[in-house]
Amino acid sequence: MQNTTLTTRTRLWASFHLPRRLPNGQMAIMFTDIEGSVAMTRRLGDAHAHEVLRRHNAIVRAELAAHGGIEVKHTGDGFLAAFPSASAAVRCALAIQTGLDAAVDETEGIRVRIGINVGTPVVERGDIFGLAVQTAARLCAAGEAGGILVSRIVRDLIAGCDVRLEPACATMKGFEAPMPVYAVSSGQNCEANASCSSTTPTRSIGAINKRGSTLLGNRRSPRPQPLA
Repeated sequence: MQNTTLTTRTRLWASFHLPRRLPNGQMAIMFTDIEGSVAMTRRLGDAHAHEVLRRHNAIVRAELAAHGGIEVKHTGDGFLAAFPSASAAVRCALAIQTGLDAAVDETEGIRVRIGINVGTPVVERGDIFGLAVQTAARLCAAGEAGGILVSRIVRDLIAGCDVRLEPACATMKGFEAPMPVYAVSSGQNCEANASCSSTTPTRSIGAINKRGSTLLGNRRSPRPQPLA
């Protein structure tokens, strides 16, 4: 009887810890990050802040499940997730922001930045690595609180979707040339092409820490500047 119970527990544990089935090949990659999570914890205290974080986690995970997303990892104050398509990732991101706005009383008004890129990362033991993932992290770090920032390839893949795309241009650490980026919001598509050249005004994005936050000394680096 004891061996049977242990076997059952082992199978239950394994069912929750088996590697996640990530999409094969190209996938959409999403990073989320709570703006000012440390300040929130200092303001609310550990116990209350943890309850807020749990509510945030529940909202994000519910939308991941509803839009076919796979939680790759929880970063403490955000998520890394993968999707089979760019449109699913963008719809999920919009739903996350809507859900957080609707639950403002339960989440103490926390705001989340979201970055989305598409690529073919290295997949190993349920995790993903490579330039496509790093780009998504930098997009997340570059975005405004409460906003969604996507790369040009995402823009191309969601053409025709009922979203508003506002172009900007950003210089990110590790990239030799300025990168066109697009802020996403719901509504009619009014997208214009972003074009980054040597004469295009840009703002640098600082070093990215391990959780995806943008830091420049003790100050946050400026956000991407909209194109004129």
